[in-house]
Amino acid sequence: MPGTRSSYVVNNMHKTDWSDFTENERIATQNAVLLVGLLYQMCKVKLVNKASGDSDMNSISRVEVDKALNTSMQVMGKIEPYIA
Repeated sequence: MPGTRSSYVVNNMHKTDWSDFTENERIATQNAVLLVGLLYQMCKVKLVNKASGDSDMNSISRVEVDKALNTSMQVMGKIEPYIA
């Protein structure tokens, strides 16, 4: 998991200068930043439209959900694989 690797690099290896990071450490950090940003955006999505009256049913906010899915696909496309 990218966040775990980044945490290890900073907390255990005490690397905080970007120029000291290896290529894989940089990729892991950049991937973690992308995923945290995606999670933050997804948490803000309004999933349910409140019904106007007590006897009406709530509905799924399909436009917001579809927009979040499209955003997640774009972000996942930016995730880089580790270099072997």
